[in-house]
Amino acid sequence: MGYAISVFQNGTLHFMPLAQSH
Repeated sequence: MGYAISVFQNGTLHFMPLAQSH
């Protein structure tokens, strides 16, 4: 279980839950 953090140039922060299947 983990979370992918994506930061865009405009400064928006997005948290994406990663599925167990990698």
